[in-house]
Amino acid sequence: MARSIRLGNTAKLMTAGLVGVGMLAACDQGSEASRAIDDAGRSIHAIAGGGGAAMEPSITVDHFARAQKALERPSLDGTDVEKAGVMVLKARTAAGLAAGDSLLMGQLERQAAEQAAEIRSLIRRWEEQNALAAAAESYDPSAELAELAKVETDIKAQIQRAEQAKREIDGRIAELESQIVQLQQAASAERAKSAELELKAAAMTAIAAAEIAPQIQQHAQAAEGKLFDVSRLQARADHMRTGATEASLTLGKLAQQLAINEQAKADVAAMQQAGRNEAETARAKAREAAQQVRAKAEALLAFRDGRAGVEGAGLEQISADQVSKLRNAVSNARQAVSGMRVGARAALGSANIALGDALSKRARSFEDVAMLMERAAQSTPALPESAWFADQAAKARTQATAALAEAREAYVAAAEDLASLGGKAETADLLNKLSDRLRKSAGGGPASEDEPTGGDASADEDQG
Repeated sequence: MARSIRLGNTAKLMTAGLVGVGMLAACDQGSEASRAIDDAGRSIHAIAGGGGAAMEPSITVDHFARAQKALERPSLDGTDVEKAGVMVLKARTAAGLAAGDSLLMGQLERQAAEQAAEIRSLIRRWEEQNALAAAAESYDPSAELAELAKVETDIKAQIQRAEQAKREIDGRIAELESQIVQLQQAASAERAKSAELELKAAAMTAIAAAEIAPQIQQHAQAAEGKLFDVSRLQARADHMRTGATEASLTLGKLAQQLAINEQAKADVAAMQQAGRNEAETARAKAREAAQQVRAKAEALLAFRDGRAGVEGAGLEQISADQVSKLRNAVSNARQAVSGMRVGARAALGSANIALGDALSKRARSFEDVAMLMERAAQSTPALPESAWFADQAAKARTQATAALAEAREAYVAAAEDLASLGGKAETADLLNKLSDRLRKSAGGGPASEDEPTGGDASADEDQG
């Protein structure tokens, strides 16, 4: 709605100025000024009445260039009113040529916006990779390692106790086995003596054999007693061997537990190393992103300055040239006020509208750069060259503030120019609405990014 009001009002105001100039040319074809008005007027009216062809930017700019050439005569004699008419048309052609810059500026702004989006993406990558590195490095295994060390100490203590117990059991088994061997040998000796006496008795008389019979009996009983002791000691040894087996199993389990604990320590160390490796990789990616942020930021500034292989001047120079053309339009229209009050005031107000819109867009363009550079300067953690980004942000912020202040001045001037015009009720109503809009813009700065700017409207008007 704001855009339609802006288009309608500006068109009517400019048409009013051109009609007045056209009437001057129709009244007198004798002076240089009147002929210049007629020649320039035909080119400008061709834009308004040329249909679809006139919408082509190159055609529109060509018509305005012809009009400008027609007005740049060595000598423009004529009446004060005719000379004022020439200045009004000069203002119109300057504004039209300035509007012709909008197409290229729009293309360059889109390219700059794409570069800025890539830079923001790289800043996010810098922050994300540093966050990943910090998270990877934050793993502290000291508590786990302390617990594993405690478990290891406990297991080793159990192993020592189990080994000591097994040694004691093995020692007792060895003692029993030694006693068993001794008893078996003693039993064998007793049997041997008993057998030897039995052989002697066989060769003796019955009386003599009866005499040694008690000895034979004694040795045989002694052998049996020792063999009984052997059986008893073997039972005790077998029982102890069971205990030795259980001790061996316990030692085996403890050895497994110790191995598991060692593996756990190795896993913790591997995890810690993996974290270090991950952090190193993330920081390498972060460093690469930081380098790209600086390189692409410099490339963006070079692109805006026209130092990046862009044909012709850069975005900022084109914007400055457009503002310069519109300042000329304002100056030309102001010079015509004394000779053509209504038409010149309308042209002056329209030129100030276009100037304010161009300066607003210029301020927003610098503001975009300032916000981008501030984003880089304030990244967390700080980029390696954050001071450079802060300097660029401050520079762009100063340029944006200056352009915005100039835009406000142009809006206020336009509001004053248009408010001074009288006319029919419809015209007065349109003027009041436009003046109110301009005063609000002058107080609140340029339109938001969601609202089409006056610069676009001027371009559409000039080309249609």
